[in-house]
Amino acid sequence: MDHSYGIVPIYKDGERYKFLLVKSRAGHWNFPKGHAEAGESDVKAAARELQEETGIKNLELHEDIFFIQAYIRVDGPETISKTVKFYLGKVTDPTTHINDGDEIVDCRWEHFDEALALLTHEESRKMLLEVKRYLGTVEI
Repeated sequence: MDHSYGIVPIYKDGERYKFLLVKSRAGHWNFPKGHAEAGESDVKAAARELQEETGIKNLELHEDIFFIQAYIRVDGPETISKTVKFYLGKVTDPTTHINDGDEIVDCRWEHFDEALALLTHEESRKMLLEVKRYLGTVEI
């Protein structure tokens, strides 16, 4: 079982939310995520990965609000069960910076419909729908 941690970054654009997606070197669009380092908590790993992949530091992280993705990934002859725990994070400054040579080659802030269309994997689209439903019930 492989575990990763990430953040669904949101930014309030007037009355609508924008979501930050990152594009991997392989060409997949998703939310920022990665593995925890030794001794690192889930939340710290998620925040560090967001900062490493997008340069975003200013984050209001909602530790009690998270969404789980679980799926099977095929890596050559190996089948890997993967779980990713995504926290909801409100960003106050949407400025991003991608590190040259990193695994992330692009990032975009998009409104819901555009983000849904841009996401590569069905699991991510389902999760974004869950996030939208949640955001419709609260003021973040």
